[in-house]
Parts: sequence; C-alpha cells; structure tokens
Amino acid sequence: MVKININYNPIASTKKNLKKAHLSNRINLGSFYFKKEISYFCVNSFLKILNSLEVKFLLIFVFLLFIQCQSSKEERSIQSVRTTASSISNADIIRNPVTANQPIDTINIAKMEFESISYHYGEVEEGDVIEHTFSFTNTGNAPLIISNAKSTCGCTVPEWPKAPISVGESGAIKVKFNTANKFDRQVKPIFITANTHPAETKLLLAGTVLKRMEGEKDNLD
Repeated sequence: MVKININYNPIASTKKNLKKAHLSNRINLGSFYFKKEISYFCVNSFLKILNSLEVKFLLIFVFLLFIQCQSSKEERSIQSVRTTASSISNADIIRNPVTANQPIDTINIAKMEFESISYHYGEVEEGDVIEHTFSFTNTGNAPLIISNAKSTCGCTVPEWPKAPISVGESGAIKVKFNTANKFDRQVKPIFITANTHPAETKLLLAGTVLKRMEGEKDNLD
C-alpha cells in the first residue's frame, strides 16, 4: 500500500531548493572573493618584502663596492710607497730640503752646530792674510753634505770637507782673507750651502785693516 503525502507542495519545494542553491552560490562567491583578497594580500606583501630586500641588497652592494674601492686605493698607495722607496737613492735621502721638489723635512736632516759663527780679528795691516777655522758638529739626524761655500769676493776663500760628515761627527770650514788693497772696517760673509734647514748658513769675518806705511810695504815685499 503506497502512502501519498497529501501535504507535498512542489512549488514550495522548488523555492526551498532555489534558496539553498542561492545560499550555496553566495557562500561560494564569498569564498572566492575571500580567497582573492587573501591572494592579493599575499602578493602585495611579497612585493613589499621583495622591494625591501632589493633596497637592502642594493645598500649592501654599494657598501661592498665602497669597501672594495677603499681597499684598491690603499693597495695602490702601498704599492706607490714601495715603488718610491725602492727608487730612493742616498742622494734623495741626503738632500737639500729647500731645493728638493717635495715638502720640507725639518727633522730628518743634518744640522751644523758651530762653536762660533763669527770671528773678529781686530786690527791688522793691509796685506796681511787672515786665517781662521770655523769648527762645527753635525747634530742633526742625517749625514751632513756641504755642497758649496763661497764669499762675496775673491779675497776670501773658504775650504770645506767634501766627504759626508756622519751624525755626531765634527768638521771645519777654513777661511783665508787676503787684506791686500783692503782698508778700514771689513766684514766678509761666508755662505755655506748644505742639506740643512735653512739650506744656507752664514759665517762672518770682521775686523779693521790699517794702511801699511811705505817703508813697511817695502820690507813686506
């Protein structure tokens, strides 16, 4: 015996099914949009992270490049110093600090310390030859090399050591002054050029030359 549901309403059943389908579609659509938002958020976050990493990598690259450049400069500087040092000769080390084409070194140079830089011979007669020795010591930090010694005229002739004078060693400048045809007050400078600072040192011979009497001249001749 078949039971017949007399309360069955096909129209209501259809509406109910449509509601279920509509609700299911809304749920599916919401899930789709939610997944889309999640995907967009993930992609956006990934791009931000990527951009941040790019900036960091760029900064790291620039920093490493800067360090490399500094290292290259230091290596070139060291190589330059080594090359310069290998090409330095004794003439470069023992140099005249004023004429050298480089900054003046006032420490690693020679120094002439004289017992006296002037000599007063008093009164002499015309025709006498004055001789004096100026003694000195090299109190510097490099061997002393005297390159020249001269006066303002041929009547005054200096003699100087030609060999280098070591630190702590002594030397002498011998000067001869011929008073022939010289009268009255006489001051003769002697200029010493060496690897010192300043490069030129001045010595002085001073005195008075008296006119010799005629008879004394004949006796002198």
